[in-house]
Amino acid sequence: GHITIGLGLAKWLSENTNLWSGSIKLIFQPAEEGVKGAKSMVAAGILDDRDYFLSGHIGIFNGEDTLYTNIGDFLSTSKFDVYFKGKSVHAGMSPHNGRNALLAASSSALQLHAISRHGEGVTRINVGRIEAGSGRNVIADEGKLVLETRGETAELNEYMVNEMYRIIEGMAKVYDVQYEFKNMGAATKANSSEELSKIAGVVGKDAGFLEIIEKAKSIGGSEDASFMMKRVEELGGKSLYMVFGTKLAAEHHNRSFDFDEGILRKAVAVFAGIIKTLSL
Repeated sequence: GHITIGLGLAKWLSENTNLWSGSIKLIFQPAEEGVKGAKSMVAAGILDDRDYFLSGHIGIFNGEDTLYTNIGDFLSTSKFDVYFKGKSVHAGMSPHNGRNALLAASSSALQLHAISRHGEGVTRINVGRIEAGSGRNVIADEGKLVLETRGETAELNEYMVNEMYRIIEGMAKVYDVQYEFKNMGAATKANSSEELSKIAGVVGKDAGFLEIIEKAKSIGGSEDASFMMKRVEELGGKSLYMVFGTKLAAEHHNRSFDFDEGILRKAVAVFAGIIKTLSL
């Protein structure tokens, strides 16, 4: 859906060159779900000559035909893969000679979810996947956790990361296994420009949205685009992140997820309207 919006906007730009001016880059953000793409794009300098950065997301909130123009307060986040290495042996004949990576991984998962939440703001942790073992009668020599931490600020996220390190190290010692961390991605905190939010609210009505919410709102999660927003702002520009509310068959990350494709034209119209306004 998001790629379709980008392509739709590209079509509008090419067919209406008399309605806008300046230089526009269309960014088809790679690796968004793992928060790995934006940071590398920022490092490549793609946004260093931009005055504005516009972005958005389908759904998230259940406000059908509602445009949320002022999204921010993204949670800082870190993504990790954790590998455990033990020793495999026959589970019946010589279990005492083994070092069980499966138990190290599963015990770590339980203890990670027991980390005390911080009293100074929102903190999160989630083990999304666990892999271990090779057979019913084998002491597992390998285990893997795929996990993430989040925090309302970079400092709160760092608290969760440090607690994660401490627990993984402790569980590895308990089961006498080796371990390795791989940093798989990160995102930072960012907020939308009030000025751009108001412009989006005006053009959103023309685009067919029945309700416009300009009050600052958090999605309660993290967003890879935060790195791009922050970079443009660091160089004196302004950034905007919107949510295009629409009817969903099921919420995000549910296997029955689907959205009303009518939102695609409206989203293109909002981006086009903002571009026209900024070109005046």
